Amino acid sequence: MKLKSLLTLTFAYALTFISFAQSSIEKDKQQGEEANEQLKQSMGVYHHPVQGYLDSIGFRLASNLENKMFDYRYGIIDMNEPNALALPGGYVYFSRGILILANSEDELAGVMGHETIHVHQRHSRKAQNKSIFTGIMRIPGAIVGVFSPTAGGLLMAPFSLMDASYSRKHEKQADKYGAELAAKSGYNPKGLVIILNKIEKDTKMETGKEEQKSFFSTHPYTPKRIEELDNTIKKLSIKKTGDIAPTQKAYLDKLEGIVIGNNPEQGVFLDSLFIQPELNFTIIYPKGWKSENSPSMAGIYSPDEKAQLVFTLSDTSKSPDQLATDFAKSYYQYSNQKPSKNSSLKINGFPAHILSYQGQTEEGKVIFNLVWLKRNDHSYKFAGISTEKYGDMVLNLAKSLHTITPSERDMVEETVVHIVQSNNGETLKELSKRTGNVLELDYLALINNLEENAVLKDGQWVKVGIVVKYQ
Repeated sequence: MKLKSLLTLTFAYALTFISFAQSSIEKDKQQGEEANEQLKQSMGVYHHPVQGYLDSIGFRLASNLENKMFDYRYGIIDMNEPNALALPGGYVYFSRGILILANSEDELAGVMGHETIHVHQRHSRKAQNKSIFTGIMRIPGAIVGVFSPTAGGLLMAPFSLMDASYSRKHEKQADKYGAELAAKSGYNPKGLVIILNKIEKDTKMETGKEEQKSFFSTHPYTPKRIEELDNTIKKLSIKKTGDIAPTQKAYLDKLEGIVIGNNPEQGVFLDSLFIQPELNFTIIYPKGWKSENSPSMAGIYSPDEKAQLVFTLSDTSKSPDQLATDFAKSYYQYSNQKPSKNSSLKINGFPAHILSYQGQTEEGKVIFNLVWLKRNDHSYKFAGISTEKYGDMVLNLAKSLHTITPSERDMVEETVVHIVQSNNGETLKELSKRTGNVLELDYLALINNLEENAVLKDGQWVKVGIVVKYQ
């Protein structure tokens, strides 16, 4: 082959390769945008001033990537468990829980570096259907099945999120290159080891089990992994530079006010009430029923597991009659079932519509009810599947919806991070009592990198958890 022909072929191949790579990168960005929207809808994004701090750490790390392909964006998942994840195209998320657990900028940078490498190395993830409502689908499958899988889907709040399970090879790469990236960015990569150990301890506190580690329950934590990470770090040239938060107090101040535990912003179950302070409504449900909550849907199920009901916001651009008509048409096309009841009504003076479907199982008659209710500026959808015994529960739930009373609003509290200073010679237990801390002593010690029997120095800054009224 002539040299000119060879050069032409090589150039054409290179152009094809570059075009393919660019197309693949664009696909990563598209998948990331889709997964990011699903994550925000299904898990919720938490807003706090610490966001700007995370952006600054992320910018420092990303600026030290070679051949950076994506614009990195950092956010906080509204989740109490200590987790972190990365989505294709440059999205990296921390949970509230991991922010509370971290006690230094090095620890945060270690986690962020690890997740950034997953994105940069384009470690693919398989999409699969998951549900926030992992426990609420309690009623027997036969009851759901009589109304087709669609009915079950309505009660599950399904969403497609990127499966965070990586191969051992990918995890080792993220550990190794993440540590290198942290060191190159002026951080001590030992921070990742420290927080991995704390995540392991936190999981043991919560579950009483050694394994089933967190880190989105997908990053396989093992002593071998820590040993390999330590070996990698020993070979690195670490030149620690000034942190963005220049002192420990400056770092801890970034965490002031972060919610610990359940976030009332998403609504809270108290006694037999579901109170949504942001949307200004309360729903009354039967005492003794179990409950679960997510940013997009809340639900309850009966103690005998023969009834399950969920409620969520609905489309405000259509009337309850229109929403019911649309559903009935779509459901008929899928299941060939017509409602046994299809009626407009008023609930506490507001327009509503009820659809009811009936089926038969070995346990007797079962009912699938849906109610749409438009009340002031919001529309609500209530749906439930149950045996005949609970047939009126969906309508009763809709009827119970009302504007929050002052006494109900006063019931809503939250536990938040508060930064306090110790007295000389004070024990952690004594500081806890003096400051009104409500966190368990072992967890308090963990989030502050202390031992439970630690004797504190004068003026030492400590994270505690205090209860405040939800504003």
